[in-house]
Amino acid sequence: MARLIANLPCLKAGYPPIIIDKEQRYTYMTTLSEYQGSHGVPSIQFGLIYEDALLEKFEAFYGECWSKSRELVDQAQTHDPS
Repeated sequence: MARLIANLPCLKAGYPPIIIDKEQRYTYMTTLSEYQGSHGVPSIQFGLIYEDALLEKFEAFYGECWSKSRELVDQAQTHDPS
């Protein structure tokens, strides 16, 4: 569900969704849980996103996955079926 929600801004902006390969799911889960675990349960008193090294690590991982998604779309668009 989280990946679907994370993809909504991409899709609304006309960009491809972020695809996380099966081989990268463990890395995705551990990177996300490291970040979430380090900041606890979100509350109204504090912001939802904390700028720190763990967020940078998660953003880098997501960026890499999204680059692969864009490559797949580019390949599909340039593919000549004839």
